Amino acid sequence: MLSFFLDFFLNLPVYFWTPAVITALIFVVSVTYAVLFQRRKKAKVFNPDEFTAAKHQFESIKTKGIYFCNVCNQLIAGFGFWSINGHECIKCGMIVHQTCKYKKKIHCKKVTTTELRISHQWLEQVDSADYCCVCQIKCQNIIGGFSSSCMWCRKAVHHSCMESIRNQDCDYGELCDMIIKPTEIKYHKQSTTDLKFFKKNQKTKQSFSEKFIQNFKSKKKVDSSEDTETDTEYLKQGEDRWSLNLNENKRPVVVVINKKSGGQLGMDYLKKLYKLLNPIQVIDLLDEGLERLKIFRGQQKLSIIVGGGDGTVASVVNYIKSGEIKEWQNKNPPVSVLPLGTGNDLGRCLGWGGGSEGASRLVTYLKMVDQQGQKILLDRWNIECDQECLYKQKNITMYNYFSIGLDAKTCLNFHKLREKQPGLFVSRVGNKFIYSQIGAADMILGRKVDFSQLCEIIVDGKKVDIPEGIQNLVFLNITSWAGGATNLWYSESEQFKKQSLMDGVIEIIGITSILHLGKVQTNIDKPIQIAQGSQVELIVKKDPYNQAFQIDGEPFELKTPVKFKIELKDQAVMMTHKHQKSLQFDAQILDVLNWATTNGHIDEAQKNILLNKFLNI
Repeated sequence: MLSFFLDFFLNLPVYFWTPAVITALIFVVSVTYAVLFQRRKKAKVFNPDEFTAAKHQFESIKTKGIYFCNVCNQLIAGFGFWSINGHECIKCGMIVHQTCKYKKKIHCKKVTTTELRISHQWLEQVDSADYCCVCQIKCQNIIGGFSSSCMWCRKAVHHSCMESIRNQDCDYGELCDMIIKPTEIKYHKQSTTDLKFFKKNQKTKQSFSEKFIQNFKSKKKVDSSEDTETDTEYLKQGEDRWSLNLNENKRPVVVVINKKSGGQLGMDYLKKLYKLLNPIQVIDLLDEGLERLKIFRGQQKLSIIVGGGDGTVASVVNYIKSGEIKEWQNKNPPVSVLPLGTGNDLGRCLGWGGGSEGASRLVTYLKMVDQQGQKILLDRWNIECDQECLYKQKNITMYNYFSIGLDAKTCLNFHKLREKQPGLFVSRVGNKFIYSQIGAADMILGRKVDFSQLCEIIVDGKKVDIPEGIQNLVFLNITSWAGGATNLWYSESEQFKKQSLMDGVIEIIGITSILHLGKVQTNIDKPIQIAQGSQVELIVKKDPYNQAFQIDGEPFELKTPVKFKIELKDQAVMMTHKHQKSLQFDAQILDVLNWATTNGHIDEAQKNILLNKFLNI
């Protein structure tokens, strides 16, 4: 048959072979080959039973310097005017040439293993400041493969010294009590029937063109060195097949990172965390979501760290308290804040600072969370609006504050500019500078509104008088506002009691002008105290102009009239630094009551009664 077709085409006249005919024949042959022959090759379907290591995630090297490829051991140059043709795995630190990624398979950092021995996982890459753990001489990769470092304990060793520690077990370094070791987490294999069903579900109906494109792409990836043992989609849906067997002293953490927070510095923290912890403990919020948290639902000593701004923290806690994980709906693991946003009021209030000190200080931060963290409750408030507001919803959960007026208008203008010109917002300092410029422009050109005439406030069923000249109303749940203003509820009397994060009471303050706002933000002046209460209603009367509002730094604009109702929703368990003086008393009371409840001295209802009594002194 094949010889017949060859004779037929070779005997055709010369004038028949026009460019159009040749192109058409090439297309027909290519499509026929792709459909008939490539379909015989079985596509490599992901098998979760083979799950052992994380999947390499390569990124172009942006730092100038001299590197050596982990595959071919040849130089990767990148200094002066040379461009770097290298890629680094953000999870394990492996460095390769662009072309070497597809030549040799080197496993990424392990997630789980069937090995009984806790052995080192070596990689031929070291930092320039590392010293050999055997001979104490500095390790420098002047020649490729001269020394290696362990992906877990970060110990470096010369290859000539390797023999003396070959039989030593890995101690996982100074974060060993927080790291989930590959020997402590297991994946339970699927039965043959379940696996067939899993593979069947992976196959979706495709058109002819989709099949052709997929076959064409698969030819390029046949020799890919990226590990095929893991799959992000599997981690999202396979949480029931994971089990953790941790000892009593283990205090594991799970870190959720928003890599675009705070001038988009989150990516540096994500890379560092992958290298410090088990990859399964690090969740990229934007790419993976939060479904993987279900794997850790049964851990009593678990802590959750959220890296990002106040909005990121709110979204994670909202998921935890939503009922998706039933064990955490009433009592969730303590949530600590790694402040990466612009304002970071919640992180500042809980004692973790108004901004992180850099990815190089992550080890210090993780040790502080583990050794100096204390549990505390944080009130969560439900804000009900009579029209669609933020996220086109009528009910919003508030953590920090809700405001109307000057700060909300400045925040709204900042948000609009960031959407139009995202390239301007690349650093936290730059963001604050732009924010201050918008505020200054509003002071000169902005419209003055007196909320004593425009608004009504009802607290616990009683109407509250708003002082004249108030241009900004803030409903506070925490002790920090507007990116650094503290000591906002400064006086205690028969009318006003001490502010607390977990007393079910919200504080209302007022600002008179943009200049007053600036003084309060820099702690030069104090706001005007208006009221406290557990149920608050805000009524904004009809006004020809739209009014700006914000909830936890998320701005929106509404037509008036509009009505808001603020009520306590529930409480979330958070983590505060034990040296945060303003929260020490509350945290110590909570620790004692939790101890009494755990040991059976009091029940949960009695605990809540005592807690309210203490906080309302």
